Amino acid sequence: MKNWKKRMAAILSAGTLAMTGTVSALSGWSASADATFSYGDALKMSLYFYDANQCGPDAENNCLTWRGACHTYDGEASLSNAEGLSSASLAAIKAANGGSDTVDVSGGYHDAGDHLKFSVTMGFSTASLAWSYFENPKAYTETGCEDHLLYILKEMCDYMMKVTYLDSSDNVITFCYMVGDGGQDHGTWTAPEGRTMNRPTYWADASHPSADAAGEMAAALASTSLAFQSKNPEYAQKCLKYANALKDFAAKYPSASYDGIGSFYASGSQNDDVAWADLWCAIANNGGKLPDSYRPISVSQGVYEGNQYDYWVYSWDKVWGGYAALLYSQGCESYGNELVFEMDKLISNKTQYFPIGGWGGSRYNCAWQMYALTYAKYSGSSTYNEYAKSQMDTLLGANSANRTYLLGCGDTWPQHIHHRAANPNKDTMTYTLYGAFVGGP
Repeated sequence: MKNWKKRMAAILSAGTLAMTGTVSALSGWSASADATFSYGDALKMSLYFYDANQCGPDAENNCLTWRGACHTYDGEASLSNAEGLSSASLAAIKAANGGSDTVDVSGGYHDAGDHLKFSVTMGFSTASLAWSYFENPKAYTETGCEDHLLYILKEMCDYMMKVTYLDSSDNVITFCYMVGDGGQDHGTWTAPEGRTMNRPTYWADASHPSADAAGEMAAALASTSLAFQSKNPEYAQKCLKYANALKDFAAKYPSASYDGIGSFYASGSQNDDVAWADLWCAIANNGGKLPDSYRPISVSQGVYEGNQYDYWVYSWDKVWGGYAALLYSQGCESYGNELVFEMDKLISNKTQYFPIGGWGGSRYNCAWQMYALTYAKYSGSSTYNEYAKSQMDTLLGANSANRTYLLGCGDTWPQHIHHRAANPNKDTMTYTLYGAFVGGP
């Protein structure tokens, strides 16, 4: 691991892609006798996945020795290669950059095992991490990984704010929701450090909106502002300014454009993203507490607003469950009933490991655990807490295969991971992808 502590301390004093909100699941438990390592170890290890996916010049200085600067040419992305910009939005970007025909979209984080950058999943990941810190700050301080988390949050938010352009009244003019060519990226298996391929940019504005990306970015920036409110109030306020602007944009233009995205992350709806952004901004604007004036969206047995059917677990595409869990944690008692309904709707037999969905089942299982732990914490009931613990123990090594599904912890974990940076030769696993949670048993 590289020595980054000195650099992190400077950032904190001067201005200090799939991924769930459930690292909070590691707080307050004692490890099972069958588990191969502690929950604290798992929490610390999970953050290294983001270092593996870091993009831009700062990747050279993160914790992993096998990562280096990559895609630095995103810093001069050609505006002639930009999609979705109106003539007014294009002019605004040029004016903000001294008339240049290029725009800086460097930094941020790659998605999954690829080298594309999506603002919707980056926003979802950031909000999930910041939420876990908001709920369980001691889990990070007591395991010594608070600085690492804050570094990741800041890198994410710096990128999202850099690719968002505001007018003089702090309204969104445009923002970048994707960088890269999906076809070329998937058709080429190389390490990110040596890539020089075409990287088009895709933008949203009033004539070409993307409410799902705007909503997830707003939630990310608002929740991160709470993480920094006592450590760096100036930076927290900047995050909140952009969060409010993106929240307003999502509410004003509640539809989405998927140029470039195709089938990668086309969202099933935007209403949940708009509500998610509104809730996090309300809490952040009120210093971390839901204001008395806030009127939550109604829900009854998985149906929001009377016609928004959910029946799915918290994920980048469906954040309604997160909306309910966050409201319950903020004192809205009726949403506890909703968590119970959604847990029972998703899972009938909780006594053994249960997969949810097909692709990336571990993350969905962990999102269910977040429901269970939130309900246990604020209801006082231990039943669902025990169910969640048994699920996490299975994923962390207490299983018939005697292997962990969190890479880097324990003695045995799956090999041949689909990740270009860790596995640049494709046929032979070159590096350990520390912190990655594979699909599951």
